[in-house]
Amino acid sequence: MDPLLEISHKNAERIAVLESSFARHEEVQDAEKKAMAETIVKLFEKLDEISTQLTKQKGMLGGIALVFSGIAAVAYILKDYVFNHLR
Repeated sequence: MDPLLEISHKNAERIAVLESSFARHEEVQDAEKKAMAETIVKLFEKLDEISTQLTKQKGMLGGIALVFSGIAAVAYILKDYVFNHLR
C-alpha cells in the first residue's frame, strides 16, 4: 500500500474521531444551555413573585404608617383642647 494513502487513511480516521467527539461535545453544551435557560426562567419567575409580595407588604406598611401618623396628628391637635378641659 502506498505510504501516502496510509497516512491519509489514518488522518481521515483521526478526523472522524474528532468530529464525533466534537458533535457529542456540542450536544452536551446544548443540553447544558437549555437547562441553564430553564433555571434562569424559574429564577425570574421567583423574583417576580418576591417583588409582588414586597410591593404588597410595602403598601400595607405604608397604610399602617398613614393611620398612625393620622392618629398622632389628631392627638397633637386635640391635646391642648383636652388638657384645657381637664383642669
